[in-house]
Amino acid sequence: MALMILLPILAIGLIWGSCSLALGQSSDEYKARIVVEPKADGRYVTIRLMCYAAEDVTVKYKLGVTKSGTSGKSNSYQSGTVRIQKGEEKCLSQSGLGISPGDKYEIMFEVFKGEKLVAYDRASYPPLE
Repeated sequence: MALMILLPILAIGLIWGSCSLALGQSSDEYKARIVVEPKADGRYVTIRLMCYAAEDVTVKYKLGVTKSGTSGKSNSYQSGTVRIQKGEEKCLSQSGLGISPGDKYEIMFEVFKGEKLVAYDRASYPPLE
């Protein structure tokens, strides 16, 4: 029974992962990626926001998550400022999402140097067509 619940959640993680690779904007200097890790109970995922910088820099990040499903629609936002060392990929934030059948999620991650957008990533479930 647990395996039947876990398999769809693992598929969600793989779908989200492929979306982030396909949709993320990056350069040689900055890379942003969303990492989605399903939990064994099949009702929860951990989201990690990763950023690489080719220089010592302080960046600002913004995370936006829209969840819609049978219980309605909700939006949540998070932002912060983080120092990244040259050549480092750093986890800027980690948070969790509850998963229910029929829910749809859109996740947007943006990284700024000053006021300039330097990298972003986006993930959704079900995947964008």
